[in-house]
Amino acid sequence: MKVYVDGSSLNNPGHAGAAFVIGDKVFAFYLGQKTNNQAEYWALILALNYVKEERLKGVVFLSDSQLMVKQV
Repeated sequence: MKVYVDGSSLNNPGHAGAAFVIGDKVFAFYLGQKTNNQAEYWALILALNYVKEERLKGVVFLSDSQLMVKQV
């Protein structure tokens, strides 16, 4: 199962949001004042929490944030 994660902020820092997609379900969150990198990480954290709560197995996370991917 693929989980797509993404985060963004308007200005940097600025109003930020995070989202993740699993199958046909989309989850989106307003984060308040954050940087782009913080928003990217929050998207991953929120998705990880969902996967854990739902006890999903065989999950692959996909992101366009090279910084986050390399650090994780």
